Amino acid sequence: MFVSNIFDMKSKFLFPSYFKLIGCFLAIPGMIVGYLCVYHDFNIKGFNIDLGKRNDFMSSQVENLTNEVSLAGLVLGLLFIAFSKLKQEDELTAKLRLDALHWAVLINYIVFCAAELLLRLFVKIGYEPKMAFDIGGWDSDFCLYNMFTPLVIFIGRFYYLIHYKKEAFIISDIKYLSYYPYRRIAKLLTLSFFAIIIMMEVFNIPFIESMGEWIVNSPLIPLPLLMWVFSKTANEDEMTTQDRLESMQLAVYVNYILLFLANFAFYGLNFLLVMWINTISMLVFFLIRFNYVYSKSYWQVRREVKGGILS
Repeated sequence: MFVSNIFDMKSKFLFPSYFKLIGCFLAIPGMIVGYLCVYHDFNIKGFNIDLGKRNDFMSSQVENLTNEVSLAGLVLGLLFIAFSKLKQEDELTAKLRLDALHWAVLINYIVFCAAELLLRLFVKIGYEPKMAFDIGGWDSDFCLYNMFTPLVIFIGRFYYLIHYKKEAFIISDIKYLSYYPYRRIAKLLTLSFFAIIIMMEVFNIPFIESMGEWIVNSPLIPLPLLMWVFSKTANEDEMTTQDRLESMQLAVYVNYILLFLANFAFYGLNFLLVMWINTISMLVFFLIRFNYVYSKSYWQVRREVKGGILS
């Protein structure tokens, strides 16, 4: 697809260009300290706090915040690097951002689901992988990496396209699943899953509880959400593409802002729950914002076109 076919799409909600340097100063030390903390029990003296009653399984416990600080620095740093303005922002860079976001989210979740399935295979054959955490094991490893790997993949893909594709003025079209049957199937599965999880918490029905526990523990729960995110709408046009870019960027921002706050508010098993929610929260935020904007635009056009019916 040549540049002449690119519509007037703009990248919004970007940080100033100098934030990229700030991001490097945050991400590199955060990555190094985080690695030492998780795999070599490294802690910075003076970073201890008394959790007291905030801890689930002890009346009083001291928590060292080295891991939390390193994770915060890594996530914020990668966020600044990923979404800082370039010297020249135009329709092409916006198209490249959407392409990079598309592949970052897709590849991240495919790898995540495949790794979770591989873990379950190892468990069935009796192999116990080396654990990075005292609680959670490989499951928590995957959830931890899932917190920042979308940003790493996005940065790698985006700057690859900028340096090796932009000057060639050639970029491929982004492929989406067709509206029918994929989008309808994805909606049905996603809404059914969340309905069962809600009913599991409200009603004391053994069958519902078993179904809910299977869904929560299943590594495949992001797949219906992915199918919904990457399937076409009934009326896919240039405005829809712009809405996709904005919605995905905002979903990334909201997801990582909440993660940053939760990083210092929850500990132990509570933070494992936060990591599990983080595996699907970005997709959920995207769907809420995108479907809201899409529906708003759809009905606005319907009102402006007298007697018009959108095909």
